[in-house]
Amino acid sequence: MFNFKYRIRQSFYLDPSSLRRRFIVCGIIHAIFMPFILFFMVIYFYFQFSYDLKSTRQYFGRREWSRFALWEFREFNELQHVFERRIGPSYDAAEEYLQLFTQSSIIHALGRALMFISGSLAAVLLSFAAINDAILLHVKLGQWNLLWYVGIMGAAYSFGKGLLPDSSLHPNYHHNLFADMNLALGKVAKYTHFLPNHWKDRGWDESVKVSFSRFFDYKTKIFLFEIISVLLAPLILCYSLAKKADDIWYVLNVYSP
Repeated sequence: MFNFKYRIRQSFYLDPSSLRRRFIVCGIIHAIFMPFILFFMVIYFYFQFSYDLKSTRQYFGRREWSRFALWEFREFNELQHVFERRIGPSYDAAEEYLQLFTQSSIIHALGRALMFISGSLAAVLLSFAAINDAILLHVKLGQWNLLWYVGIMGAAYSFGKGLLPDSSLHPNYHHNLFADMNLALGKVAKYTHFLPNHWKDRGWDESVKVSFSRFFDYKTKIFLFEIISVLLAPLILCYSLAKKADDIWYVLNVYSP
């Protein structure tokens, strides 16, 4: 598509019908290879998500910068390895900033309830095992034995614990985090070189946190959007872009140097 000067070859936009045909052919090729692309993406995400779940205990996966955020942060003509070296420390800084926000009291109450109920039931089941370890293996409730329910209770306890705030960041006594939030957001901007005017000195604002989360989102959510993009790519290539071939041809011929 590009020549040795990194400009678009003229053969790609001299004829709008040829450009339209290229879009349609690329869309058909993408549709043919779509099952293999989806299979690879799902398998790769499954193994990566399993590793992150075991290492971080985050049930929605780790957070990472979206593709849009990386394009927004990258400076003009910045080399890839320089950009990666600059952005690398920003991941931990962004995590630290978001951890300063607490979730709603309803979620905290739900987490405490899950911990209490699952912990109590697991303690009862383990007391049975102390009497006779064969009870967990041979006594069944429904289709599963009691050992299976012990695993479920353990998972529910861990999930409930994850809903509670970090006591090191949010102690029980009153603590004003406004200054800490502004400093944490400034630390992120130090690496990303991105700090809109409506973010300045408003790191504590919930709207800023929501806007920031759109850039630094869960990997699971980003993965779902990537799956949707793969599914929609043939439609965009064969219909949307092919329909705009004349407009693209006009813009490239009028404004290209």
